[in-house]
Amino acid sequence: MSGERCLRVSRRLHIATSTSSYILRRLERWEYVKRDAETGTYEIGLRVVALAQGALQSLGLRQVVKPMLHSLVEQTRLTGVIAVLDHGQAMVVERVDTPEFVRVDVAVGAHLPVHSTSLGKILIANLPKEQLGSLIVAHGMARRTRNTIVSRARLIQELESVRRQGYAVSEEEHFPGVRAIAAPIVDSSGSVIAAVSATGLITQPVWSRPRSVIELVKVTARDISQRMNSF
Repeated sequence: MSGERCLRVSRRLHIATSTSSYILRRLERWEYVKRDAETGTYEIGLRVVALAQGALQSLGLRQVVKPMLHSLVEQTRLTGVIAVLDHGQAMVVERVDTPEFVRVDVAVGAHLPVHSTSLGKILIANLPKEQLGSLIVAHGMARRTRNTIVSRARLIQELESVRRQGYAVSEEEHFPGVRAIAAPIVDSSGSVIAAVSATGLITQPVWSRPRSVIELVKVTARDISQRMNSF
């Protein structure tokens, strides 16, 4: 579903407009669809995106994506992670470790705050202002480290940079001593459906070449996007 109005949905499904309106309102409440307040159109919601893990598994796409994540890890010696937006948090759906990184609590299935992680920043960077505001109100902006962004104004400014650059950075904002770079995985329309990151200790040698890490993460995100959209 991409920008569908209630009337068009009712016509496509051959049901009454009142029925489609009721169904869409319920789906919106459960976050399976989202409604644009200005245009009145409905689009795929966060709960559908959160099913990505199951989709990757059942369609066999996980086997396609994981080698790309392994490649990123091999080239950077950093931990590779993929996450989707689920109930206002970044839910980890895939992870490949490197033995050179001290493990932290980012297991598959874990939910991470969006304001303090590079994955989260990517996932919320293009949200409508109203939806972003509701997310912040619902989850807050708890301080995790001395570098955590806890000001809404500063977060909005940070997200503007993320959109402009095409990648996000978490500089000891969630875990002390840990740096992460993330980039967006997009669907065929260019909408962000997930994020991929490379994470490691700030003392690891690869950070002496930060631009190379950024480019590798962006290339990985692009390759995953292209491969997923080919199915």
